[in-house]
Amino acid sequence: MGVLDGAGSSSSCDPDAGTLDVSEAIYDRGLGDPKTADSRRKIPLPSELVQLLIVWRSKARYKGPEDFILAGRKGIAGDQACIPRDHCVFLELLLATWMTFRRTWATRADEGGVSAKMRGAMMGNSAEINERIYTKVIPDSLRVASQRVGSQLYADCTQSPNRLN
Repeated sequence: MGVLDGAGSSSSCDPDAGTLDVSEAIYDRGLGDPKTADSRRKIPLPSELVQLLIVWRSKARYKGPEDFILAGRKGIAGDQACIPRDHCVFLELLLATWMTFRRTWATRADEGGVSAKMRGAMMGNSAEINERIYTKVIPDSLRVASQRVGSQLYADCTQSPNRLN
């Protein structure tokens, strides 16, 4: 099943293997070669997402093997800027852009301990780009990080109460 993703790429989803194979790019509503060799990639998908894509496909207007799951109104690779908006409205979600989805994924993956190199490999960019552009700091995460480090430091202090660290 074809997928249009946030990098302006055309992908195919293999539900049995649980993977997304990114092999083409979409420029001005047409398919072409990706910008870089790293843009071509096979991404492992969580089983929950595979199930969601299967359900989505069963309800989609365009269901052919070459049709995009997130197709434009005419079932083709439409304006990639409009597709997330159209689907967010249909799903009654807050309006978002592809960058919203990419930054959310990168930030949550970072918080979950996924390295910048792994995030970059899955998103088709370098570790440096992933850190600089896609991964954001969420204020509540700062408190959690501060508490985690503070608890470790405090634990060291309680083990040797007469020694200053």
